[in-house]
Amino acid sequence: MFFKLAVRNVKRQFGNYLIYFMTVALTVALLFAINGVIYSEKMQFYTSADETIRDMMVWFVAMIGVVVAFVLSYATSFMLKLRKREFGIYLTLGMSRRDIRSIFIYETLFICLAALGIGLLCGIFLHQGLMALAMNLMKMEFTIAPYSKKGLCATISIVAGIFLMASVVSLRYLKRVSIYDLVYGERRVEKSVKHPLLWFLCTLVALAALVGSLVFLNQFICESLQKEKNMDTAFLLAFGIFAISVMVFHMGLAKSIMSILLQNKRLKARGSNTFVFRQLSDTLSSNAVMLGMLAFLMTFAVIGTNVSFLQKASREESLIQVCPYDIMYCKDLITQEYAYENSFSMEKGERIIEEYCPIVNQFSYAMYTTGRRDFYQYTQWGKGFDGLTDSFMALSDFNAFITPLGYEPLKLQDTYFIVSIQSALRQIDWEQMVFCEGAKEYHFQGISEAYPRFHQLGYYFFVVVPDAAVDTMQQSHAMTAYSLADKKFNGYALMEALSYIAENPFGGNSRKCCDYSIQEFDRITENSTSAFFVVGALFIAAVFLLMALAILALKILSNLAEDKCRYKVLYHLGAGEQEQSSALFWQTFSFFILPFVFAALMSVPIGLIGVEIALGMHLETMAKQVPVIAGVIAVGMTALYIMYYVATYLLAKRVIISAEQ
Repeated sequence: MFFKLAVRNVKRQFGNYLIYFMTVALTVALLFAINGVIYSEKMQFYTSADETIRDMMVWFVAMIGVVVAFVLSYATSFMLKLRKREFGIYLTLGMSRRDIRSIFIYETLFICLAALGIGLLCGIFLHQGLMALAMNLMKMEFTIAPYSKKGLCATISIVAGIFLMASVVSLRYLKRVSIYDLVYGERRVEKSVKHPLLWFLCTLVALAALVGSLVFLNQFICESLQKEKNMDTAFLLAFGIFAISVMVFHMGLAKSIMSILLQNKRLKARGSNTFVFRQLSDTLSSNAVMLGMLAFLMTFAVIGTNVSFLQKASREESLIQVCPYDIMYCKDLITQEYAYENSFSMEKGERIIEEYCPIVNQFSYAMYTTGRRDFYQYTQWGKGFDGLTDSFMALSDFNAFITPLGYEPLKLQDTYFIVSIQSALRQIDWEQMVFCEGAKEYHFQGISEAYPRFHQLGYYFFVVVPDAAVDTMQQSHAMTAYSLADKKFNGYALMEALSYIAENPFGGNSRKCCDYSIQEFDRITENSTSAFFVVGALFIAAVFLLMALAILALKILSNLAEDKCRYKVLYHLGAGEQEQSSALFWQTFSFFILPFVFAALMSVPIGLIGVEIALGMHLETMAKQVPVIAGVIAVGMTALYIMYYVATYLLAKRVIISAEQ
């Protein structure tokens, strides 16, 4: 009997449940889609080199599931508020609390099962969309991706956990609430805001702190790119001030703006403005803390999404700096004799490469060492890093490497040139460093970080010297750069074919090694990692936005009974259906847009900061992409906002507005 009653109630009040149903269904779709990506065999294959990424994504999804459970539990309390008068009448008519709890559990179970089915159906298409995005980010051809049973099971498990937590919260409420509160609890005494001018002053102070923290963060990031400055206390403090300012700004605005507008006699005299302002003054002030938290949530959803795309663009464009040639070979001549006995010759490696793609061009170069630390003693690594010794490259080798890449050849005349990956080395006074080798002195000519990597050895810098200077040095590494006829080959398979097992000479565990850097392998690896980050950031941002918009919508709908009474008074005062609809629109729109508009506008400063970062890293192509990325994210947020707001407004209008009250 209770099940039939629950089904009838859901059908009868489907309009009230629509927002809740939409949120659960979209959340299920997102969970199914992201779990499908995580457990996809294709993605697991391409991220096999870094399993930490997948494990981290699994934990992220689990934590997001907990957040969703709490938020939907909060949303369920709104649903109870919509129905509490009905439940109070049930108790008055003789039903037990256990009967009421059974009815509500059946109703939420019915909704969750329906939302699970619709969500999984939508998730099928959303999964393909996320996989298409991931393949596009990895620059790979997309084919219809199969669905994972593990992903489906993980989704159902998370949804079951969300349902259980929401049910526990609801049952506790129905167990403790009194009949009086159920029947008369919707009556609320309107409270005026105390000290609105003080709250407005807090709003202005928070706005100033927002702008100041953004300016500081932008300057800090630009300086970090120039001076290799690490994140410090000042950065964290500025970021904390920004986060707190977002919440205080919205709280102060919610507490003060309507009270200030009510002081304007001309403005409040127009139409039903006085009625709308009083409605908003009550709802905004009583929900100020919630609005501040939602603004914080949506703002950082925008920031996280933009940062993930910026990270993807920067890693993709900087890949050519890390491995500028198709394949780069490096053999350690000092340690390889006893540490890498299983390695094979360069000739054998070239035969393996030819099996995958023809070699068009190649040239060899070398790194040298004196065994001393003449240069390192001037750096921050001069103490405590005894294993680091100075490294050198002959000028002819250096020019042979950079010229095919479009760089001007370097000229040295009894001088040396430092090639660095650390811009902090520019702060050192190298003029006083005179390098002596082979009874000859070499003076400082310059330093640069603009050149691509010449090796994968992890050096902080090396020194380019005239060819005569290396005649008395020991060759430490033999290297070769290869240009291939075509880049369309299996980089993973080639890396596997060129790898070997290196025995530890000191009796430890053996490890897999490869003397080759393969640009195609690095590209797929970097892009797959970035794809996970971008897809994960989109998932988190979408869930956060869904939760925030759902809370805003349900908060509006939970007060429909009170608003209906007030609009009835407005009707008797002479307001027609059109004027009531206009008042309801501005009331709901103003409440709905307050925490959203700042988050959407944050795409502008984030985009500007992203352009500064790209230009600071000499990534011109990325600098052009940043505004497009920020714009697309803002448009996507706006589309989701419009969908939720339209649904909320139409539901509220159906209940509140009528030609005859």
